[in-house]
Amino acid sequence: MYRVEVVKRFKTELGKSLSPQHSKKRDLQQMEVRTVSRQLAQEFNKRTSHRYLTWVLKVKYTEVSLLETQGKFYTKEKLFKGEWV
Repeated sequence: MYRVEVVKRFKTELGKSLSPQHSKKRDLQQMEVRTVSRQLAQEFNKRTSHRYLTWVLKVKYTEVSLLETQGKFYTKEKLFKGEWV
């Protein structure tokens, strides 16, 4: 079985420089935010899994990784199914 994933880059405003948006630093910051978010979500889910807290909804999160190809950086994550505009 395989996992369908999507590769993304940050959007930039028309006419603006691509350098700040498409930097390794920016993508690493994004990964750091998601890593911390994942850890907090896991901790929240663990602490609210008590049988008396069944009404508390679980927090969902997405794992993300960083790809580099030809000097350009991209983030990769699981593809969410649905209608997107």
